[in-house]
Amino acid sequence: MTEKLNGEGRKKVNTLFVGVGGALGAVMRYLIDLAGNWIWPFSFPLATLVINLSGCFALGWLNGYVFKHLPVKFQAGIGAGIIGALTTFSTLSVDVVRMIESGDLGAALIDFLISSIGGLICSALGYQFGSGIEERKRMRK
Repeated sequence: MTEKLNGEGRKKVNTLFVGVGGALGAVMRYLIDLAGNWIWPFSFPLATLVINLSGCFALGWLNGYVFKHLPVKFQAGIGAGIIGALTTFSTLSVDVVRMIESGDLGAALIDFLISSIGGLICSALGYQFGSGIEERKRMRK
């Protein structure tokens, strides 16, 4: 369908996919937070940490393999939409500020470092995993 659209039409379709994906990601984020708070009643924001690290891995994997085989509208809807709404740096930032304000400097530092360094590591691992799938497929041919 989008192959027949001009550049402006494609941008509109891509934007629609981002919006729908973003709505899905936001709802997923909310439900995971609710479940996480029920399972993990402590002040450390474990649900946010898990969501952000797994989202980093997922986006790395998607970019390393999956997105090479999908139309741009799906790349935008999944990457910027779903994963973008699901994982949020702003939530991490607010969690860290809240821990600092409550005097829990150690937990704030641990959360920030694990999220930042762990996010980079998870993204790299996901990308390598995805690229490895692509490479193995090429070798089989």
